[in-house]
Amino acid sequence: DSSRAVSESPDYSVSMQAVRHPLRSMLSTLAFALLCLNSCAALAVRVEGAARGGSIAKELIDRVVGTPRKRHRDGDQQDKLLIAKLRRNVLDALLPYGDPALAVSPDGRAAIESAAAALESQNSVLRPATRDLSALDGRWRVRFSDAPPPSNGALGPFVGEPFQIVDSRSQSYVNELGFLNGALKVELAADFEPSSDTALRVCFRTLRLVAFGVPLPAFNFPAGTERTWLLTYTDDEMRLVRAGVDGGRSTARELGLISEDEGQSADAYLFVLTRAPDAPPASDPISRFVNDRKRKQLKQRLLDACDGQDFGASSTDADADAIAAIVDELAPLNPTAAPARSPLLQGVWRVEWTTEAELLYLTKNGLPGIAGEAAYQAIRPVAVTTADATADTITNADTGTFNGADKAERTEAPQRLQLVNRVALERGNGLTVNSSCDPASDDSVNFRFSSCSATLYGLTFPLPPVGTGSLHMLFPYE
Repeated sequence: DSSRAVSESPDYSVSMQAVRHPLRSMLSTLAFALLCLNSCAALAVRVEGAARGGSIAKELIDRVVGTPRKRHRDGDQQDKLLIAKLRRNVLDALLPYGDPALAVSPDGRAAIESAAAALESQNSVLRPATRDLSALDGRWRVRFSDAPPPSNGALGPFVGEPFQIVDSRSQSYVNELGFLNGALKVELAADFEPSSDTALRVCFRTLRLVAFGVPLPAFNFPAGTERTWLLTYTDDEMRLVRAGVDGGRSTARELGLISEDEGQSADAYLFVLTRAPDAPPASDPISRFVNDRKRKQLKQRLLDACDGQDFGASSTDADADAIAAIVDELAPLNPTAAPARSPLLQGVWRVEWTTEAELLYLTKNGLPGIAGEAAYQAIRPVAVTTADATADTITNADTGTFNGADKAERTEAPQRLQLVNRVALERGNGLTVNSSCDPASDDSVNFRFSSCSATLYGLTFPLPPVGTGSLHMLFPYE
């Protein structure tokens, strides 16, 4: 029922420094639990519909007495959960080595290979090079390759942002390695044709440098510079490709950059790619300056519109529509690639405005004799602290830190994250909910409540955590 409530909630909220999805971890389940505990004070909870209230109450009872949940009867859903876990295992294996993963240790390579093989065993796209070729279409981020530079995302000592853009209709693709936020790019253009239902024969065509949007003269590869791609796993979110020279010419070998035997077999190298959002339209420096200025103006307008709204509790329909209109104007100007995986999410954020009814109830009304003050959200790598953070993980003071960690400790590597939400009440009272926080795609994060605690009238006690959901990241920005 939590997921249904999430889908019904409007998609806008704002923090001090970033527009983000509402704090859905303070859903009606937790408000309902708190208010029931205080029923002696004749509090009432607003439950939207008897069916929703009954469902929440049932799940609370299940959590408290240990009644097992019903299993999913849909085999397809079970398969999806397994695939999601195996994809996450691949990304977790890459985790210690950056994005793209570089300088991987022998043990790390073994872990990556094991996770990749497990995912490959579940491949359901049986003809990715022929009938299902369109599954390759779009923009993909190269998360790892053990092929020589620049295929692995590096060029000499410089690490870039590697992408692959595939067009199945023209049977061509472009490998793009960007530096300085795309101001400089190295582009390799190639075309391909099927050699079997699961393999492509790739022919390199040109290599060129694009500086500040201006393409420089291209270098043409010698005839016969070819590769084989074995498409060992393909779905909407991730691709695994085994590749090798397989009888073709190799410029790197001819220049003496790799040994004579390296990369000869068709499966010599592994590539891990994840779906990436479409690139923003190319722009000249003047356009980038204009967009930066517009972003700053819209952010200020947004914060001004949220000011004095009691986090949204005092907002009229017209106020909410005005804020939503600013968000709609600001979201396309998001400068952050793969926002759900960006280290910019990490830190402590104060909620400035939301439409989440139960959160608004607590911040506006508090509890008998205890006024509401604010709501905060912390997102950080699991390694920063334990998954069982207590109510003092986020203090009621808006310090911008958590357990002494500030933005300087953000990690650039893709990580499994922890999400901590806190409704702060006066005199140190409040409600804290801890959740897992795993990127599900480049622009969305899935969360599952793991623990909940309340500090009320000087007493701290646990509550049953109930709920799962997702956050769609519109605009993470400093």
